[in-house]
Amino acid sequence: MKAKAEVIVEAPESCKVATPRALAEAMVRALGDHPDARWLEPGVGRGVFLEVLSESGVPRNRIRAIDVDPQRGQSDRLAVTSRPVDFLRWSQRTKQRFDRIVGNPPYVPIRRLAPSLRDAAMSIKALGGGRVPLGANTWYAFICASLAVLKANGSLAFVLPAAWEYADYAAPLRDRLQSQFETFAVYRCRSPLFQEVLEGAVVIVGQGYGKAPWHSERHEYASPERMIRMVANGSTNGKAKPRKATWRRGPPARAGSISLGDIMDFRLGGVAGDVDYFLMDETDRRERGLPEAAMCRVVTKAEHIKRAALTGADWSGLRDSGARIWLFSPPERLLSHRAVKEYLALGQVKGGCATDRFKIRNRIPWYRTPLPRSVHGFVSGMSGGGPWICISEMERLNATNTLYTVTFRQALSGNGKYAWALSLLTSPARTALGGNCRIYAQGLRKHEPGDLARTPVPRPSRVRGAKGTYRRALKLLLEGDEAGASRLADAYFGL
Repeated sequence: MKAKAEVIVEAPESCKVATPRALAEAMVRALGDHPDARWLEPGVGRGVFLEVLSESGVPRNRIRAIDVDPQRGQSDRLAVTSRPVDFLRWSQRTKQRFDRIVGNPPYVPIRRLAPSLRDAAMSIKALGGGRVPLGANTWYAFICASLAVLKANGSLAFVLPAAWEYADYAAPLRDRLQSQFETFAVYRCRSPLFQEVLEGAVVIVGQGYGKAPWHSERHEYASPERMIRMVANGSTNGKAKPRKATWRRGPPARAGSISLGDIMDFRLGGVAGDVDYFLMDETDRRERGLPEAAMCRVVTKAEHIKRAALTGADWSGLRDSGARIWLFSPPERLLSHRAVKEYLALGQVKGGCATDRFKIRNRIPWYRTPLPRSVHGFVSGMSGGGPWICISEMERLNATNTLYTVTFRQALSGNGKYAWALSLLTSPARTALGGNCRIYAQGLRKHEPGDLARTPVPRPSRVRGAKGTYRRALKLLLEGDEAGASRLADAYFGL
């Protein structure tokens, strides 16, 4: 007799969301079908993908469906459906492989799963090495598990929460997943797709698993209707259509170069969830009587980092000018402080803090924004002259999610940090970056952390004089002379 699987008893209802039918139709159409294609739906739920596949002419014997919920649904008959079965554990023992994988995985923090499901999630191999971490979400494990059962040249499409774009635990997956496919597209909707989830959502579509060269795109839309139309039109019979404003890999790396991501880690700054509650200027902090120890020092705007380095004096200048440079994040030892207690209590009342937002209600404790650690610099992903690195010369300074943080993977001298920052201004690096961006109005260029990490840069043979050279080169860049900045950087590297 088959043992009954554990159910996600601790998951909030907001994490169990049904895919809109129009979106399911668009995702199936984007992947395309052929007479021999075998499909997998790893989390059936209410069965909308099975219904769409059946109506699209895909017969039952070509569709495999899995769900941990023992409650059968009417759509189960449209596929070879197994219940109650944990897909994550099943993926590790099955010998079946699939040409198409489509679905809407659970949005449940792994630490909140029932014990056997949590153990299964943490046993999944993560892309790039290691195992799926406890701090990740179940959708992360579903993507990694799906790759293990996807055939070469296969395709997948998933609808994911917006955390795909900012969650620290997802950074390795974001950086590596797109390079696993011949074409990879990310569709972001800023408006809610689900009534149960108030933030926007993301659809990823990868085609040609294991093939190269790869091509990646990112598109962002204000309305679900517009995004769904574009997902549906993204491919015909599994072949991607060319589009404007795409992200493409730059030219081949020169001999002796290295990917910038091998030297430094790029992360999105902390996502507060409600900036009006968590971010303050110096006047706000003083009026509320909140001690400095209850706050984190942050930079929050591109205007805060328009220099080669940010020192303690620079940050103090921002503080004194009225900039919002404090992030409320009290440690345990200050929870009994009168002003801290009062401000936490204010956050719990209506109008105090939007604690029902996805980013806030799913973190423990709700009042502590997860921040990158060991920050050595900052980058603005949106700029006119292309990205550059502002080196942090102030300890324990962090950033919010309007900026990226930079962490060097190994200890470096001061000049060593500036030498690698200077490498990003060399002409080979700028050429590669020009092929990895989206162009907005007024010539603004948007780069994602993964684009920066993949950028090939020359290795510095020396570090002496790097700081002064970087200051001069960056001054030219900020004045609009990108070519002049690259000439200085090239000369330093002997290019």
